[in-house]
Amino acid sequence: MPWATPSGDLPRARACTSYRRARARTAPPGKLVVVLLDAAIGSLSRARAEPRAGPELIRSHALIAELQAGLEHARAPDLCHRLDAMYDFMLQQVMRAYVKNEPDLLGRVQDLLRALRATWVDPPDVGGTFLADGDLPCSSARPP
Repeated sequence: MPWATPSGDLPRARACTSYRRARARTAPPGKLVVVLLDAAIGSLSRARAEPRAGPELIRSHALIAELQAGLEHARAPDLCHRLDAMYDFMLQQVMRAYVKNEPDLLGRVQDLLRALRATWVDPPDVGGTFLADGDLPCSSARPP
């Protein structure tokens, strides 16, 4: 069975993939941002632990790029400008870690992603319903 998972459980792997896709299609945009952040943080953790981390670094880069692509500058120009610059920095660090084989560069990226995640999970009180009911200030996160 050439496409089997390491445990040989292909039907289970397909079911998990289907579940993740369905979850992404039905999740509110704010939840999708958290899912992308979690995936990027996890991918960077795996990349730091593996001596040959190329695939995980490429995945991390793609996840961060997806977060950056979801910014809606028209809704919150100042915030999106700052997030865009931060995502650019993260993407550069991931590429630098990949090209120069320097996994230590990934720690700072993980720290930034964790800080972003914390603001989505437990947003600060900014005097209003800034993130209520899926009204995202700066993200057009959409299901894949």
